[in-house]
Amino acid sequence: MELIPGKIPGYALASTFVALGGILNGFDTGSVGAVTEMPSFIHTFGHLTPTMRGFTVSLIMLCGAIPAIVAGHLADRFGRLRIIIVGAILCTIGCVLECAASHLSLFLVGRALMGIGQGFALTNIGVYICEIAPSRSRGKFVSLPQFGAALGAALATMWAAGSFFLPESPRWLILHGQRSRAMQELKKLDFEAAEAEKDVLRPTENAAPGEQVGILQGLRLIFKREYRSQTWLAVFILSFVQLSGIDGVLYVRCAPQRRELICAY
Repeated sequence: MELIPGKIPGYALASTFVALGGILNGFDTGSVGAVTEMPSFIHTFGHLTPTMRGFTVSLIMLCGAIPAIVAGHLADRFGRLRIIIVGAILCTIGCVLECAASHLSLFLVGRALMGIGQGFALTNIGVYICEIAPSRSRGKFVSLPQFGAALGAALATMWAAGSFFLPESPRWLILHGQRSRAMQELKKLDFEAAEAEKDVLRPTENAAPGEQVGILQGLRLIFKREYRSQTWLAVFILSFVQLSGIDGVLYVRCAPQRRELICAY
């Protein structure tokens, strides 16, 4: 599993590709407010009231919050990539419904499916990258989804199709007793043998192979004394990612004809 000079490591390719989910999220965030003011949108769905516009824009996040609660547990049970793929497919279906909608109700169904898909997928993308990338490169690759969100290009179909060809998380395979397959996936990821033995293949401290951690058990675990500080640090960082970002600007649309700002978030 020695890296060939000049060859791009498999973990770099896989991390970059799966981060396309962040691009999808960023494109929706940056464009949906303006879309509701497009002449074609108004011609098809009519003028929305401020309340309905706010609901239409925020529906994707409202629906995304629900599967995000259980997405990690499902990924522990069925695999990171399987849940990411399910989320990507739901996003693709949602995109198709939004584009093909002739009634507002169908458009809202599409946005709801997009939200559910993003809730399943985006929750697990960071975990997947952390588990396939070596420790020395983990930081820069795990930031790719957020970078992708800033790019904001719509690539849901490519994201869904390409995910079928990505290797499964070796750490998840180890936890489920599939060591031989984990070794095969590590070769695809171009992990160095020493790095794999030190990081991925070493026994975990808190779970035996095949052992499942329930949702409530997992919530209690992250608030135990030994993990509590890391939990609050993660909450602090993610909160300020939103508070210090431009979401407040992106979700406000300007209506020059009425000289007012209507908040849609």
